[in-house]
This record gives sequence, C-alpha cells and structure tokens, in this order.
Amino acid sequence: MPAFARALAYKGIAGIETDLRLSKDGVVVLIHDATLNRTTNGTGDVVDFTVAELKQFSAGYPKVFGDKYPDYRIPTFREALELLLNSSNTIMVLDLKVEHLGQHIASDIAYVSAERNTTDLYDRVVASCWTDTQVADIGQYLNITVKQKLGNAPKKGEDTNKYFSDLLGRGVHAFSLAANTLSAQFISAAHLRMMPVVAWTPNNRSEVVPLIEMGVDGFITNEPGNVLGYVADFIAGKLPASASDDKFSVSDLVWVALGSAGAGVVLGGVAVGAWAYYRSRTHHYTTINGHMA
Repeated sequence: MPAFARALAYKGIAGIETDLRLSKDGVVVLIHDATLNRTTNGTGDVVDFTVAELKQFSAGYPKVFGDKYPDYRIPTFREALELLLNSSNTIMVLDLKVEHLGQHIASDIAYVSAERNTTDLYDRVVASCWTDTQVADIGQYLNITVKQKLGNAPKKGEDTNKYFSDLLGRGVHAFSLAANTLSAQFISAAHLRMMPVVAWTPNNRSEVVPLIEMGVDGFITNEPGNVLGYVADFIAGKLPASASDDKFSVSDLVWVALGSAGAGVVLGGVAVGAWAYYRSRTHHYTTINGHMA
C-alpha cells in the first residue's frame, strides 16, 4: 500500500497495477507470487492461509530490504479500492494470477462502492487476463470492465486475422505484452483494430526508444520517472534514433504521460483514441494500465 501511495503521488500518474490472488477463506489479496517465500518473512502457498493469517507476515520484502519495512502487510483488494477512491481520475489494472476471480472482484467492488456511496469503481478497473477462462469470467461478473490480453504477442507466421478476430469476439480490446515479443507489424495491425498495445517491462533508454519507434502505446516499467523522461526527450528530438529497422512513424502521435505504483505508463494517441471508441460503445470510462513492481 505505501508503494501505491508513493506512485500515485507522482505528477501525471493515472493508475496502479497489482496482482490478485485468493486467500484460503476466499478473500482477494494482492501479492505477485503464489508463495510467501520471496517477498514476505513467511513460507508456503498463499492459498493455504486465511487472510487473518496472511496479515501476520511482514510483506516488506525482507530478503531485499531487511528490517527496513517490518510493518508492511499483504493488502486486500478492498483496501486498495479504498486508496484508489482517495485519488481522483486514477485506475487500477488487475493482473489476474489465478482463475475464477470475477465474482470475488465484483463483490469487493460492490461492497466498497456501497460504503462510499459511489458507482465510480466499476469504471476504474481494467482486467488483464492471461487465459480465455479469465476473459469469460470477468465478462460474466464485470461486463462493463475493459479486458486486455496479457502475455506475449503472437509468433511470426501465426494467422493474425484469426488471432484478432477471436480476441475481439470475446470482448478483449487491448494488449499488455512482453516487450521482447513485439514488432512494428503487430502493433500496426492492432492499431487498425483500435487496440492499444502496452509493453512490459522496459526500464532503460536502450529498451524504450526502439519500442517508441515501433509505435507502442504504453510502457509498464519499474522506472516511471526515467521512462517518462525518455519519451519526453524523444519527442523533443533530444534522443538519437535506435539502430533497429523495425519502426513505425510516431510523428503524428500525441503522447500523454500516465503512471502507476512503482512504475509508469506512457500512452500515445492511438491508445487514447481506442479507449474513447470503446467507451462510446459501452458507456465505460477508463484508460489503460500501469504497473506495481
């Protein structure tokens, strides 16, 4: 939670991204790994502990930071939603780490919405889905929530017409994809279908500039301040072009700085236009995503 709050304090930050799992007693909690071993002082599978038991562990990443953050605890999704409502015009991107979270997510949103007398939260979450099952599940319980494909771009030679047709038919309208799987050709094909493409996880200039040249719409990064600076410098002509031949003209894109918890997102005109188009079809108000490391 402190990392979320710190990220939302960045000027221009528009959202946070987090990883969702279930506790033993069916509470949605925010933790990247399936086990407690790496980021807490506990051991074992997250799903084998109740939320009360999980709250006993320090989640201050002691293996990296030692005793610097001993009081940090694994947050619940409801706690994160409360924080989101305290920050205006921000979104939360949900990396669905397990299947069948839709009903639990919808229940938590309904609970916090009733407590805070708002319907705003339904418009401020974006579901990042790894699987077709997750897409269908979110569609059942959160039918106005934007869904994006999370993973890798299709391999070279794959039938992209069928690929896009299948995703659009299931209600997927955006991508959050591994940077090293992207190409200008794929991004251009996505743009023709008004589907923005966000790349994860470039952190340095040598990674960011080629992706800008490909036409990528956003970055999920552990270095939001640096990446926002690279984009601004690139637009201002202060950065040299990369040596890559895999490029797409970005001269006509209007770049908008967005961000996230512990990481940042930069979106281009195609992404902004795509979300406006999707919103006009579904009465949905949202944008695209960010990332919490």
